[in-house]
Amino acid sequence: ATRLERALGLLTELHGPDSPRLGNALNSLGSAYLRSGRYAEAEALLVRATTMAEAAGGPSHPDVVTPLNNLALSHERQGRYADAIAALRRARAILSENSGPDHPNVGLIQQNIAGMLRLSGDLVRARSEAEGALKIIEAKLGPEHPLVAGVLVVRGEVLHDSGELAAARDRKSTRLNSSHRLTS
Repeated sequence: ATRLERALGLLTELHGPDSPRLGNALNSLGSAYLRSGRYAEAEALLVRATTMAEAAGGPSHPDVVTPLNNLALSHERQGRYADAIAALRRARAILSENSGPDHPNVGLIQQNIAGMLRLSGDLVRARSEAEGALKIIEAKLGPEHPLVAGVLVVRGEVLHDSGELAAARDRKSTRLNSSHRLTS
């Protein structure tokens, strides 16, 4: 983090504290703080990075997505699941608007939403989000793509937490037919 802190300082001196050019450095330093457990400091930087991305490109610009996703991680690490879910839903909306609702990155954000919903205890919605993510990622990348594994892990955790232990262990049961679907 110290190199990133130094880089941010140099960029701030060069471009000024409100320059949109600081956004990536703020996001990178915020991510480093997340990895080192400095969640409140990370959150402050990620809020600032999000604000700068919005100022530079507008509130629906794709550059807003990455700091929002990282901000959601900061919220999650602080046990603030509702805030994390809100940030991820906004990121998904921006991605859907810019790349289409069936883009694989939309599926990845949806997978993250499923994980946050699971942590918050909302297993019904978590399952629905995980299934939606699985549909998007499999449809665009194929059922054997490595990104499918992440969704299957989240789906398995939701099934496990729901008491469906056999289904959680069985990859085939990750694709339940409509008669077994939970609705939100």
